[in-house]
This record gives sequence, structure tokens and C-alpha cells, in this order.
Amino acid sequence: MEFIRNILIIDKSVEQSALIKKQIIERSSKFSVTILSSRQSLAAVVSQNEIKYLFLNGNVGKKDLHYILKFFSMLSSSTGIEIPIFIASDDYEVLKEGIEEFSFKKLQILHTPFDIGDFVEKLNIMAFGVSSTGTKSKSKSNNSMNVDLEFMNVFITSTKKTIAEMAQIPDLVHSAPVLMSQIKEPLGIAISSKILSSSVYFKGSYYIAFPKDTFFNFYEKVVM
Repeated sequence: MEFIRNILIIDKSVEQSALIKKQIIERSSKFSVTILSSRQSLAAVVSQNEIKYLFLNGNVGKKDLHYILKFFSMLSSSTGIEIPIFIASDDYEVLKEGIEEFSFKKLQILHTPFDIGDFVEKLNIMAFGVSSTGTKSKSKSNNSMNVDLEFMNVFITSTKKTIAEMAQIPDLVHSAPVLMSQIKEPLGIAISSKILSSSVYFKGSYYIAFPKDTFFNFYEKVVM
């Protein structure tokens, strides 16, 4: 039975790649992590290690990004084995140009800024069929919806972080997101703001809304 899964991280940010490695190892001792900051030494690392997963950050630049994708595309063609690839980038045009040239079936885009903990969970589920907490993965049939939900999670995570920092609430938690049409009980909303988003990644809108007492309590904490 296979025990160690080798994952290669290619990220120009030394600090971020070290943090990703730390969280991967902390979650499971069944991963071995190798870090590169560019395409240099890529061939040597792959020849010396049986790489099972690739995390690629678009911050390496367009030239290196294309080279790395081409390298793994050729490797897949020669071995008949395609490894899962995670790409984190905020430059859609660069991603689109690189991805459309190759026919990767196991490629996932992580919209930046991405949650490292969320990525590690995805990695655990892909490697072992369960999350690091032991929760079994659920099959998803609608890929386009999955991308939208993953992108929406960026808004949720960022909003939670902003409110927690502004109001000094370190233990702030949120419930599972729901559609407006699914809400049956009145929320008593006194103030809200609708935020529209339209891009090649995602088109939609969401609300930040507060009951009156909640908003004034939040306001009081923020402005002292």
C-alpha cells in the first residue's frame, strides 16, 4: 500500500510556500513536500521523486507557468498518468491562455487570495477520500457551480476576516451559506448593502446585511 504522497509546491513566495508546507505536514504525516520558487531544477526534482500532486502559483510568471504546464503535459503523455494540479492565480488571462493549450482533466483553480486551510482539505480529500477531520467527500456533478461556490467562499472568508479584525472578535463564526429563496423566517434586517461582481471568473451579487441591534453593536466596537 502506498504510504507517502509527494507533493511539489512551485511558488515564488518563500514565506507562503513554507506556510503551505507546514500546514500540509501538520494535517497528515503521509505527505512529503518539495518546494521550488521557479522552473529551475524542475526536471531533476521530478526525476528523483514520484510527484503525486502539484501546487503551482501564478506568481512565478507567465513564462515559467507555461513551461511548467507544458512539462507536466508532456510527462502525462509519455507516462499515461496525469497528476492533479492546483493553480492559484489572480490573472485570469494568463491562466486561460496556459490552460486552453493543454487538456488537463485533473486541474483545479484556486482563486486568490486563497485559503491555505481550504486547499489542504481539498488535498486530503483527493489523496485519501476524506478530509483531515475524517469527513467523507461528496461527489459533485456540476463543475461550473462548484467553481462559483469556491469563488464565493473567497468573499465569505474575506468578509469574516474583515469583520473579526474591525470589531475585535477573534472567535467569530458563521453558519453555512444559503440562498435568499431558502430563508423562511424574517431576519429583521435594518441595513444592508448589495455588492455586484462581474468578471470572467464570476457573475453575481451578494448582500452584507445586519439587524439593527447587531449593526449598532458592530458600529460601536469599530468607532469606540
